[in-house]
Parts: sequence; structure tokens; C-alpha cells
Amino acid sequence: MKALLSILSLLTALSLLVGPARSQPADPRPDLVITGVTTSASRVAVGESFTYAVTARNNGRSPCNWLNISMALPGAVNLTGTASSGPLTCAGSVPVRIIGEPMVQICRGGPGFFLWPGQSVTTTYTVQALRVASNVTATATVDPGNVCFEARESNNTGTSPPSTFFKRPHLVVSQNRPYAPVIVQNRPGSFQDFPVTITNSGEGPAINIAFAMSVPFVRPDLPYAGPQLVAAYKGALLPAGQTPARPIPPDCGTSRNNSNGSITQICVLQVVLQPAETLQVVFRTHPCPSPTGIGLLVPVIHVGTADDLTPDNQIANLYWACRL
Repeated sequence: MKALLSILSLLTALSLLVGPARSQPADPRPDLVITGVTTSASRVAVGESFTYAVTARNNGRSPCNWLNISMALPGAVNLTGTASSGPLTCAGSVPVRIIGEPMVQICRGGPGFFLWPGQSVTTTYTVQALRVASNVTATATVDPGNVCFEARESNNTGTSPPSTFFKRPHLVVSQNRPYAPVIVQNRPGSFQDFPVTITNSGEGPAINIAFAMSVPFVRPDLPYAGPQLVAAYKGALLPAGQTPARPIPPDCGTSRNNSNGSITQICVLQVVLQPAETLQVVFRTHPCPSPTGIGLLVPVIHVGTADDLTPDNQIANLYWACRL
């Protein structure tokens, strides 16, 4: 026991002589890091352009000379331009480039450009979506090859969020001659059915199609009294009274706007309309006016689907069909 106490006393004395442990000196080298790789759009139509933005920062204690940033672009995009917040040169880094194949674009700072501690530089790549694809990403690397003799290289890369490339639909609305009216003499209830043809003239499918109709109300408690969507089906227009083989039921709901005194009905058809396919929709409302009569005002029906950015020819005015 005495021997053990003697050893402990000796170790304590030696620790007092040595003093506290010295901390390791900070690494004096530069430390480059990719702080972000962003995209301007997560969904892009084929043929349209978007950008990748790469930001690199020097988190080290000394400047980096000969700064280089490489960008590995997938084959689903075509590089059309580059820009940088610093004097980096990107032109001519790829002597031979095959459009549609993956490529690496390198932007070089050269010997006269220093990225000082705490400084950042951003490089933007403008690209064009070439074909339908999903989960498309690009990966950036700062200081490839460790030209700057960094403190660490584990943080030198970054990957963009995934993007989806698709083909846009384009809906075109055509008016048809209305079916014969149903006239109820000397009491309300007369109506007429108005068939409307919708064609997808775009390159991509139209997934779910919506219809919006707004009418004014006299009293807030009155129900919606505008055109009703009574039938929908794909294919050629059927004669009046014929039941379609595969009807598409609409999902309709209403909302009121008390500030302007209107009530809006929105109906959604859960349907996939492929390019060149047609959709027939039948609306029921008041009959066409007689040649000497005055017809009731029928609201314009707005038609739309996701990803369709060309809203021309996407409205239907049912009383226009009365002139056919």
C-alpha cells in the first residue's frame, strides 16, 4: 500500500513539472468548401432553360491561388452559358463536347485571383433540358486536384437538388353546336346542353383538368345557379341523349366571395389526356335566346391543367355556341 501511494505522489509531482498540455496550433492552410449548389427550378419542361448556382468559400487561414471550380453536368442538359461573381474563366475548358452526353465544365481563376479567408465566389451555369428525365442532379467540386494544398478535401464537393424534366401539355377548347333545348312551358326548368371539346395539342400529358365558373349572387344564402358540368368522357363527340361508355365523374365544389358578390364553382376531372387525345365535356344551363329574345348572361368557363403555360384558347362562352 505504501508503495502504491509513493507511485501516485511521484506521478502528481511529474504532472506539476510538465504543466498543462499545449493545444495544437491552428492549420495555416486554406480550406475550401462548397457551401451550396442550388437550382432555379425543380420541374423544367423539355427545351426550357434553368440555372445551377455553385457557391464556394474559403474557411481556412490563408488565401487560395489558382482557384478552380468544376461542374459535372448530366447528359440530360445542354450547357448554354456561365457567369461568375469572381474573375473566373470558363470558356474553352471542354475542347470537344457531345450534346446529350455528361460533361465537366471547369472555371479557372488563374494565378492572379486569390480567394481570401472568409471570401466566397459564386458560379452560375445556364443549361437547357434536353429530354424527359427524373432525379437529375449536377455535382460541383472546388479545387479539384488540391492545387491550393488545402487543410482538408472532404468538404470540396456538393450536389444539386434533383430536378424533373417533362413535356408540357397544351389544352385547346373548341365550341360545338348545342344540343336541342328542353323547354318546359309556363314554368321554370327549361335547359339546354352545350358540348365542349378539349384537345391536348401539347407534347406531354395533361393530368387532371379543372373548370372554373363564377356568377354573381343576389343574396349570400342562395346556391350556385350557373352552368353545371353534367357529363365528361374521352373520344369523339356523341349524339344528344347517348350515354358514354366510360363517363368521367366530376369533383365539384363552390366558394363565395362576399367582397365582389360572386360564387365560383370549380370542377376537377381526374383524367390523363395524352397528346392528340380529346375530351368531351357537356355543360347544362339556360337555353339559347330566341332570335327576338334576350338571353341570360352566362359566365365564361375557364379551363386549365398543371404545367400548361399557354392559356390561349382555354375559355368557353356557351352563348357563342348559339351562333353555330
